[in-house]
Amino acid sequence: MNFENGFVVSMNRIAILAFSFFEEPEYPNWIDHVQPIFKQYEQLFPVMNDFIRLGNYTQVTLTHNLHMLEFAMSVDINHPNYMPVTRDLSPTKRKMILKWLRQTSTPLSSRCTACHVEEEVTVPYYQNLYTRRLDRSSKSDRSSESYR
Repeated sequence: MNFENGFVVSMNRIAILAFSFFEEPEYPNWIDHVQPIFKQYEQLFPVMNDFIRLGNYTQVTLTHNLHMLEFAMSVDINHPNYMPVTRDLSPTKRKMILKWLRQTSTPLSSRCTACHVEEEVTVPYYQNLYTRRLDRSSKSDRSSESYR
């Protein structure tokens, strides 16, 4: 089986992959661009959760995971380690994710900080709020049990 220009050619069969239009953002970020795509793949392929939770910013941005994802998404589409294995991610979205992975894997000081403050500060801030909310709800559950 060979994949070329949106066509899968195998023996006497041809499959056509059609992609919807996607305009690549100049400065892709986790919340608006990358996470929605990764979250969808996390839900479609839960077996990946044993290795990496694609919808989790903290896990994706670990250095070894960034390098692994960049490798898997930058090899030739016919390579067995190509990601996603279903070959159903548009070339434009793949290019945007690779751009984000490469920006994220470089030290913050070498990036345009004005463009990346959102992903460096906002995501951990929201994760912290979410964790606090869970802590409060579990404490309130415990306190209501003590009154019973």
